[in-house]
Amino acid sequence: MNVVGTLGEGKLVVLYPAFRGDTPGMDFAFGIQRTIARRLKACGRPTMFGVMRTRVEHVEFEGEGPPPLHVGQIQLAVAEMWPDDEVANMLVRQFSCRWGLVLDMTAKQSCTRLESRVFEADEGGARAIARREFDGENVELPAEVFAIVQEVARRTGVRCAWGGWEDMFGTGDPIAALMGLRMTGILSGLEEGVVYDRDTLLAELRALVDAAPRSGFVIELVAEVLRALHRQGASPMHLQGWLRRAQSVAGRPAGWAELDAQIGTPIADG
Repeated sequence: MNVVGTLGEGKLVVLYPAFRGDTPGMDFAFGIQRTIARRLKACGRPTMFGVMRTRVEHVEFEGEGPPPLHVGQIQLAVAEMWPDDEVANMLVRQFSCRWGLVLDMTAKQSCTRLESRVFEADEGGARAIARREFDGENVELPAEVFAIVQEVARRTGVRCAWGGWEDMFGTGDPIAALMGLRMTGILSGLEEGVVYDRDTLLAELRALVDAAPRSGFVIELVAEVLRALHRQGASPMHLQGWLRRAQSVAGRPAGWAELDAQIGTPIADG
């Protein structure tokens, strides 16, 4: 497990999400996890979050064309169920955190069920302090993610920095916010060494910029994705060309001020 985030007293860990259902929904699960952790940090609550990765050991494929996976390929691991509160409590204490957030997601086509549970951990065990259950259309997910951030912020003693989901995502378009959640999940994969089709990924990233060109959430996400692709060895000229075309839509955001130079240097081998 790779753990990232801030350290210090009063931390909250957003634990690895349990996921069941259609495979494309996995990116949303990881995106929701990362978004909640990042937005709570922006509210003033120190956070951390964990992801697990796995290496493909064996492939059986009977379809036409090349198999979708190959031996040795890195993937983010999937947990279908989360352990009980006592196991979660042990993990939270292991990371020296005070609170834990458990996410349990089931995705089927255009609908999602998302359960979230906040508990406070101490030597005596886990004490649940908040629970939420969402069962609805995917377009309602951005509002639910905001509601979780708002509730957890309140329960852990910090003030939510936004008045609504539109403010948090920087757009009133729920489809654009959904695209942002999915791309955020892909970013978690990129940082762990998962390889995506770069042309497809950059096309989806451009569609996100087109949908919400003034969103601070999107501006920050674009920078992180391009840096991750650069670290994976993507062509600097290709990335710079993409960035300049995106700037024609988004202007020249302050968050991209140094990005051109950062992605313009080839990564040295070894």
